[in-house]
Amino acid sequence: MDFNPDKFTCYDDTDNDCLTVFEVQAVLEAFKTKLNAGRPLNLLSIDSCMPGSIEAVYQFSQCAEVMESSPQTTLIGGVPYKDILTQVAANTTINAEQFGEIIAKGYVAHANSMANRGEVAGVFRPAMSQKFVATLDILSVELLKAWQTGNKTGFKNLITYGEDKRYWDLGIFLNSIVNGNTDLSALSNASAIKQAAQDALDELKKAHVTTWYSGTYADRKVSGLSIAWPIKDEYVQWQKFYKALAFAKGTHWDEFMEAFFGLK
Repeated sequence: MDFNPDKFTCYDDTDNDCLTVFEVQAVLEAFKTKLNAGRPLNLLSIDSCMPGSIEAVYQFSQCAEVMESSPQTTLIGGVPYKDILTQVAANTTINAEQFGEIIAKGYVAHANSMANRGEVAGVFRPAMSQKFVATLDILSVELLKAWQTGNKTGFKNLITYGEDKRYWDLGIFLNSIVNGNTDLSALSNASAIKQAAQDALDELKKAHVTTWYSGTYADRKVSGLSIAWPIKDEYVQWQKFYKALAFAKGTHWDEFMEAFFGLK
């Protein structure tokens, strides 16, 4: 799976097109203002490859209460819709978070029965992602300071999604900093970086509803939420599009990526 923010979901091979994250947001905003009296959609479930990212969750922070998706490539036919709807029909009083968990649990269980490869699906609260993203901005600023002053480090013990390590599990990344798996000893602002990562973890817990997983993902207890970390050439190619995302506008993550790749 290439890093390409221009692609998101609902692929049409006939017309060689799909919906971008901006187009999905526009539909949800129209639903909210024109059809739902200003109220956001209760649950957004995306049956597609790799939409489970902080970039997408934050993009929908004003138009969806709960979001269920996978940060990994997903199996065609992996969501058992009949079983899920049967459970919902038997208990119509469930809320959006419970509905999201039924979908995530159902997908992982069914996909696991189809292929032995490990699966993951997460449920998050987009509306509660704003404070989380604010802490990620602080972390981005501190990492940017380190790289701009020539102090750098390698991030260790991570879990990635997609091919060629283009997307990192965000919870595992933050834990790597907090738990000392990533060596910060050469960084003059190491304590600030560690504190920012801890603050981000605390806010992640508030935005997180549940994650269902199997295989290596279960062994590592991934968060089920990714953050983009593409290879340099792809970032350069799609930099303009990525910087248009609400997450890039609301944080210094894109500036850190540029420093990380030596583009600044």
